[in-house]
Amino acid sequence: MSYRDDRDALLARLNALELEVKRVDQLEQRVRELEAANRELVVRNRALDFQRDAAGIPLDVDAYVARIVDATRSPAFADRILSGALPIDELRIAEAARTRAAGAGRGSVTREDVQLAARAVLADRVLLRDGVAWRGALDDLLRELVERVPM
Repeated sequence: MSYRDDRDALLARLNALELEVKRVDQLEQRVRELEAANRELVVRNRALDFQRDAAGIPLDVDAYVARIVDATRSPAFADRILSGALPIDELRIAEAARTRAAGAGRGSVTREDVQLAARAVLADRVLLRDGVAWRGALDDLLRELVERVPM
């Protein structure tokens, strides 16, 4: 291999690296744009989440959902629940509640939306103790759980 071949290979590699740097810069710019859009979306959702329920009481959806998920792992239900929900289930419940509210033509989420969404999502997550396998026991437990959690 001659010096000329090495130089050509080096130049080709430098050109390829320059293209990669440009592509990385473009990707970084796109990530910044998406992060800004995501921040706007989060702020807008937070504004929608801090609503009032039917009684006029402020409802912070994310905090309420977090308390419901935490209750599945609380000592109050430890005698009946073998395995509770995971923190990721908070997102599923909140999204289901928002979808329910939007489907009903409302721009705000109510306590009932959160409770129904929580019962639907948690039915697939919560495992009962003592091999209780019939659906009615789980439904009753989830109904009690969401009603006992304060807003």
